[in-house]
Amino acid sequence: MTSPPEAGDVYTYERTVTTEEVRQFGELSGDQQPIHTDPDEEGRLVVQGLLTATLPTAIGGDLEVLATRRTGVQSAGLHGRGDHL
Repeated sequence: MTSPPEAGDVYTYERTVTTEEVRQFGELSGDQQPIHTDPDEEGRLVVQGLLTATLPTAIGGDLEVLATRRTGVQSAGLHGRGDHL
């Protein structure tokens, strides 16, 4: 186990979300709003907010900790065609 996180520690996690992952998450979650199912003029889908909210769990898993709360700003307007989170 790594040492527990302390106040002020900063962790970064990045990944690329694909159109297929947006579609799969929509099927799993039931979030089938048109912004997640109908590509825009550039062929992109908007990534579901709950999908982006799950990504910090990768950091908790790496640190072997269970988060009891989350603070921060949710990114808006991420698209599932190679956008980096």
